[in-house]
Amino acid sequence: MVTIIYICLIIFAVFVVVEVIRRIIASKITSELVGYLYEGKEKDFNALIDSKKAKFYIFPYYRDSLKLSSAILKNDKREIERIMKEYENVDLKSSQREALFLQCFQYYVMKEDNTAATKYYNLIKENNQSGDHSELDITYDVFVKKGYEYLEYCLNRLDDLEGGEKRAYESYIYQMYLNMGDKENSEIFYDRMSNQE
Repeated sequence: MVTIIYICLIIFAVFVVVEVIRRIIASKITSELVGYLYEGKEKDFNALIDSKKAKFYIFPYYRDSLKLSSAILKNDKREIERIMKEYENVDLKSSQREALFLQCFQYYVMKEDNTAATKYYNLIKENNQSGDHSELDITYDVFVKKGYEYLEYCLNRLDDLEGGEKRAYESYIYQMYLNMGDKENSEIFYDRMSNQE
């Protein structure tokens, strides 16, 4: 009986060690891929992401998420939509689906493609797993709808924020004043943003 327990423990230990090794290798490959994206080495990125090594060690969702990031960096709308079309019929965790939708939403907001941004905004809202979408709603109102519905909310939160989050809210406020046609207040917030390091 003791022998069976030892064998089970040894088998369990082997599985744990193998999983730890797999995660270390996957982490190294992922770091290399992110480095290629950062350095703009598209050929190296594509070769590694499609290699047997990456396919073996990195889960498909994470590989495709990196491919989506690459397509966004290349401004390749066709590739972005191809990747997202593939995901329409893939069984993903809702948090993974929401992360992909959010990547696309942010890209299309940046590109001022309001139709596509609205599509992904609605998909995120339908998926609605993380609960709080205040940043998403503010971004949608300010940059897609060209509104200022959240002006008071942002002004009230500003004193409680620091660093990058404060700068993001100042950017929202600046844009909302522009949307309102209030040039004087928009310039005040533009100057505040410009004077930060």
